[in-house]
Amino acid sequence: MANVQRYQGRGKATGKYYYRIQPYLPNGQRITIRFGTGKKQAERGASAIMDLIDSKKAGVEPSAVTKQWIETIADEVSCLMLLDYQLIDSLPKKFQAQDALGMTVSELADEFVRVRGVGKQNSTLAIYDKAKGNLIECFGDLAIDEFRVKHGREFWRWLIEDKQYSENTAKQRLRYARAFFEMAVEDEMLSKNPMRARGLTVNQSSASKEYIPWPVIETTIASTECLEWKLLFALARSIPLRIRSEIDEFTWEDVDWKENRMLIHSPKTRKIGKAARMVPILPSFEPYLRQACEQRDPEESYVFAGLRKMSSIGMPAKKIVERAGLTPWSNFFNALRASAETDLMDQYGLRRACMWAGNSPATAMKNYALVRQTDFQDLGMAGAQYDAKSDVMGVLVARSDAAPASTVEQCGSKNPQKNALPSHLGESNASLVGGTGLEPATSTMSTWRSSQLS
Repeated sequence: MANVQRYQGRGKATGKYYYRIQPYLPNGQRITIRFGTGKKQAERGASAIMDLIDSKKAGVEPSAVTKQWIETIADEVSCLMLLDYQLIDSLPKKFQAQDALGMTVSELADEFVRVRGVGKQNSTLAIYDKAKGNLIECFGDLAIDEFRVKHGREFWRWLIEDKQYSENTAKQRLRYARAFFEMAVEDEMLSKNPMRARGLTVNQSSASKEYIPWPVIETTIASTECLEWKLLFALARSIPLRIRSEIDEFTWEDVDWKENRMLIHSPKTRKIGKAARMVPILPSFEPYLRQACEQRDPEESYVFAGLRKMSSIGMPAKKIVERAGLTPWSNFFNALRASAETDLMDQYGLRRACMWAGNSPATAMKNYALVRQTDFQDLGMAGAQYDAKSDVMGVLVARSDAAPASTVEQCGSKNPQKNALPSHLGESNASLVGGTGLEPATSTMSTWRSSQLS
């Protein structure tokens, strides 16, 4: 190891003593590397640098201790000097972040998709691209280190006033833009997310959704001759489905007429181990499902074969509502999901409703539990008595649980027996729960059952 030399500072540093080494590089050049005032730190740094020089001469990797010193202890000036003398191949990650501050919005979004977009649905990737386009259209391809909190507020104003997006669309674009910058914060390229300005929210609570009563669905169904659309409206209003991802993978093999249930595939939660869930065949949509089954092409395996070929089903669905003489509601398919889950909560309880909806109780109470107009009538506001304290506690519990709801979504019970359908669905549905539990009748369901038990 090179001798650590002690020398006295000059000028304002007179009276202080510092340390340095003057080793020879593999090419014979003598260099000077200065340290601070701590002797032990200087000796440790000198040892690491000499190991780098010796390793370079021998053509081998430096020791793990030396690598740790470079990554965790060495300052930026020393690392830049080592890089200039070709003793290291690149700057440590902690200093690379400083070089990345010139990264533009488009580069950040592309990096986000490359890292975080793995395994995502094409529809999700398309929204990433739209959010990227919105940021560039609003600010240009600005360097991310030039963004401030005011840009977040300006982006929201631009989405609402200039682009005239609906509030839900604007929240969606802001949510993805926020995710881009959040990755930059995690990678220490930025100290603060500029899209997290106070007052800007990206969550869509149940208060922003409208309860859609059944007569509206019946009128809508009567206005179309297409059986697939009839089934879609009836099914979406009966079972809380994620439209459209969960109907695109719905096949006739997933329908178990004998056990009066069906298997719903969930691409959204597949990555967290919840690829599918069992739901009952309810009387509200059973006639349409049977009719579609009777009239289907024997060679066709998908239930919604026609709708799967359409690039978008949102606008056509709204046009059907308009032809029925009704006004399309906001949060179109999500409002149907919330209305369906609200009814299931009332009729079968929160546990069963969440099982069939594929979300957690906290998510259900925060995003899908709606207040209907009939709730006030049922309560009998004048003279009705209820436990106000319990009511308030229920709200507080729901709020406390809702915070991590996005991470616990679909993390239901690990006990397969808790996925059993209720025994009080009616006498006609008594076969839902047998002596040996739920035993799917089709090969697809058997595979799903085995995966749940393993």
